[in-house]
Amino acid sequence: MTFPCDARVVANEFLDMGDLAGTALTNMALQKLVYLAHGWHVVREGRPLATNHFEAWKMGPVVRCLYDALKGYGDQPVKDRVKWFNALENRIEIARAPLDDRERGFLAELFNKYGRLNAFQLSRLTHARGGPWHRVWNAPPGEIFFNQRISDDLIGEYFQVHVENLKDDL
Repeated sequence: MTFPCDARVVANEFLDMGDLAGTALTNMALQKLVYLAHGWHVVREGRPLATNHFEAWKMGPVVRCLYDALKGYGDQPVKDRVKWFNALENRIEIARAPLDDRERGFLAELFNKYGRLNAFQLSRLTHARGGPWHRVWNAPPGEIFFNQRISDDLIGEYFQVHVENLKDDL
């Protein structure tokens, strides 16, 4: 089992699925899909999906390294796979990990549920009032700092209680 893994690996899996389904994905949509998959995984498996931390940005929960890798696309569909630096090989390569059938099945289930939604529909889910992003972003002064981390505990707590509403809250 590979999970948890880097969010860039998960994003590349979603890009592969998008290509097969004929669904173009933007940076913003990928951020939301990875976040939703992470939340569901925390609830189902009791552990994170992504090794990266989600931060509360104005446009919602963001994994900084994924954003940095894709920011050149702006709001346009991502055409290439996300890359990372492989220090052992001293080269830049496509971010991949050896996912097993169960992990790929989990991501496929999430893609089938959310993958055809546009970035703004996905944002409505990730910006839900009382949700992890909303709670961190709207914390009282002195309790939050720009781009503060959204804890896996907060994500898991919310998804555990609201998991049924998420699939119907479109």
